[in-house]
Amino acid sequence: MGLWIREKRSSVSPSVKTGDNAQTSKNKLIQAVQAGDAIAAHAQFEKWCKEERFSTASILALKQEIEAMSANTMGQQSIEWDKRHLLKLIESMQTETDSDEVLAKL
Repeated sequence: MGLWIREKRSSVSPSVKTGDNAQTSKNKLIQAVQAGDAIAAHAQFEKWCKEERFSTASILALKQEIEAMSANTMGQQSIEWDKRHLLKLIESMQTETDSDEVLAKL
């Protein structure tokens, strides 16, 4: 009887994949960038980086662009900032495992 309860309990809780969480964070980051919400973009960027393993170079490039977005939206920069570059960076982000697989094929 104890086994039945244990199995029943484990089958009730749905499992959420890390990849699904990362995709949600990525989508929320894209939405924040499109809305021009620098604070939300920064928060989603931090969350996404915790869920995925990105290369240091990718993280630094994206972080630099988010900081430029923040400076522009908060009036600290007089140059026009274009969100298209940041959106391209987000789409081009590769996890360390992705780049490892590419290198392994070489």
